[in-house]
Amino acid sequence: MTSGSDDLEQELRRNLKLRRELGAEAAKGKKAYTYFFSHVQNVNGQPSPQGATHTAEISFAWNNPKGQANQTWTDVDTKLADQMSSYWVNFISKGDPNGNGLAKWPENKDLMSGRVMVFGDTPQVESATPTAKLSFYQSAYQRLIKTPAGTN
Repeated sequence: MTSGSDDLEQELRRNLKLRRELGAEAAKGKKAYTYFFSHVQNVNGQPSPQGATHTAEISFAWNNPKGQANQTWTDVDTKLADQMSSYWVNFISKGDPNGNGLAKWPENKDLMSGRVMVFGDTPQVESATPTAKLSFYQSAYQRLIKTPAGTN
């Protein structure tokens, strides 16, 4: 069993590693896209008391309302899943998530100032990455890499 601080440490390490890879790929001239999933889904007919949880977007990205047994989808969930799965199919098939009838998902060329897609009740672009949060995570990550995993 892991403690909550170990889980947070692992999540910080994973998140910062992915963000660094995104920045490296963008620096090579490759397309990179970033998103945040903030939609709170219903669980057993009620909004999840945990909010938008880690991996909750998977059922939406694959348009799979049965992805988690206790999910109870609303019309908003169904529409969001249709949109998200269209972005994923577009990205998989042509390397670009954008397509007809979808809000434009901008490329993220700069980790600290790039625009990101936010999947709330509807997909919308945030004008800038939340730099204060990224700075906090970067600082926390720098402290973590100085200490081997699971020893703090």
